[in-house]
Amino acid sequence: MPQKCYRLVPTAIAALAISLATSLGCKEAEFSDTFQADGPSDVDMLWIIDNSASMDDAQSQLRDSFTTFAEGLPPGSGTQLAITTTQAWPCTQDISSEACNDVRGTTGRTARDDSDPHYFDPASDEQLDQFIELADVGIHGAGEERALQVALMAVCEAVTLPPMTDFVDGVDDLRWDFPWGCSGSQWSSQDPLYEACHCLPRTVDMEFWHAVEPVTLHGTNEGMLRGNPLHIVLFTDEGDDTATNADLSTICPETTGSDRCSCSHAELIRLLRTVVEDVTISVFGPGQGPAADESERYLCNPQLADVCQMDYHYWSVESTGGSFFPIQTSVDGREETCVMPSLSENLAQLVLAHPDTEWFTLSRTPRLDTMEVTLDSVPVPALSEDSGCSDSALAGGGWAYDPDRGAISLTGDCTPYDGEQISVSYTPDDIEVQ
Repeated sequence: MPQKCYRLVPTAIAALAISLATSLGCKEAEFSDTFQADGPSDVDMLWIIDNSASMDDAQSQLRDSFTTFAEGLPPGSGTQLAITTTQAWPCTQDISSEACNDVRGTTGRTARDDSDPHYFDPASDEQLDQFIELADVGIHGAGEERALQVALMAVCEAVTLPPMTDFVDGVDDLRWDFPWGCSGSQWSSQDPLYEACHCLPRTVDMEFWHAVEPVTLHGTNEGMLRGNPLHIVLFTDEGDDTATNADLSTICPETTGSDRCSCSHAELIRLLRTVVEDVTISVFGPGQGPAADESERYLCNPQLADVCQMDYHYWSVESTGGSFFPIQTSVDGREETCVMPSLSENLAQLVLAHPDTEWFTLSRTPRLDTMEVTLDSVPVPALSEDSGCSDSALAGGGWAYDPDRGAISLTGDCTPYDGEQISVSYTPDDIEVQ
């Protein structure tokens, strides 16, 4: 059988490789990169789920598929899950039906059972089942989805704020007042949290199973933020109605149209980062995402959101390093052929956007069909093979390559721990087999 040789595209680096290949008698022309893992980190995670009437099927598929996401997380990480909804005001201010229930998460207040918020460990099968049950936020919430506003409210409700006596007793209409248009006594503007959180009302009237009672929002999400990176995931078929907030003119007074849209979004992200600096936002939403061709970017928009509302999602992803997943995808570039994609596959991809995912940058661009990966000398399968790295019945995971990063990551039960060694051998794509 004739021996395989390799021709390298001439470059300064390739010259050395040609010499090496020649000295090896053309037996190999592979590269090998070796890395030492730092191990998975702890992450705080907030799911903001659209609870409007159009979300029944999507919510059901999310609950059915969520285990795919949980099983892909590094088993040694301390990811904590919490849930709220896109509804920025209590049911008492906008009761779409008698089924609107504040216990399921409104005004950024995390969903809870009885009076206690629930924060879940996805590594616990029992707690994962509880999370999936609580993720049934219902479809009787507000028709205006204020995702980014809710995110800001949720983190403000999770941190320690100044004495309650310095706050506004309430607001006339949360959907317009927060975060810029409030009035009343406020705490010192020198406080680092003042700008982002000073409009958060002290108490609001909320409805729990048809009984209305005043609820203190300050500290209501205590325990949600543990000082780790925060990963916010928005799940909605609508654009972000935060963009229509009437008080945006106060934060970007000299702008109009698309300029005001981008200005107000940037200000909201800045305010969010004054509360929690390390934040990533991923979105399951309308349209084809920021990376799509301009002619197709706004396809599959079932609720007819305007461009600014959809761009709010896209910019949230781009400005924080998250990922966008279309909640409907276009089969042939036409609006009328949009279908819901596989949420299970997208949730598996969401693992790779999670802040505790460790990426290892290769020294050259690989030919994917030649890649071989080992973890402490034990072979690791490709993620697409869905076989995992152990004999456990719950095994799942493998390596994935991201061409934009030029890097690989190992997920699920293949995730490396601190000090473990990853080796990647491959033929660079500028080497051609002869």
